[in-house]
Amino acid sequence: MRTEVPRAIGVPFERRFLEARGARFIQETDSREILPGFWLTGEIPLREETAAGETGLMLGAARDHAAADHFTDEHALAVRTERGLAVLVGCSHRGLVNSILAAKAAAGDGAVDIVFGGAHLRSAGNEHIDWAARRAHELAIQVALGHCTGKNAEAQFSQIFVDRFHRLRSGWRWQDGPTIRA
Repeated sequence: MRTEVPRAIGVPFERRFLEARGARFIQETDSREILPGFWLTGEIPLREETAAGETGLMLGAARDHAAADHFTDEHALAVRTERGLAVLVGCSHRGLVNSILAAKAAAGDGAVDIVFGGAHLRSAGNEHIDWAARRAHELAIQVALGHCTGKNAEAQFSQIFVDRFHRLRSGWRWQDGPTIRA
């Protein structure tokens, strides 16, 4: 369990400041195909994992104006390949399983070949880690996880996925990846 003081984790600039410099914001809540064979999930529903976020991660710059971040703006990306879907997640603050399910739904429920990203299980209990690893194994052939996944979760995913678990680190290359199909 993390015992850090709550802290703001958002972009440190006001929207007006960024827009004045050419930034364009598109806020999507629904899934949509952004290019042939590429789908954004839109807002990821809390289907099987019913909690989102982490108590120490807040919205707002000042502690007295901060609120818990429920990460409703977090999306995942599904890419159709010759082997099935490649799902790219950020930190899976809405749950790794929920993120996979949202990606499948956005792309038409295709089989998932691989999931890349973080599982946000660093501070999760062993029971939840075990459930998430087993459920992800039902949904995906292989996973490449890193960043906020946590050492305990990496060990559990490695035991369940065996040689289909990859530790995702900076500079890692997916050498025998499939061809993208639009």
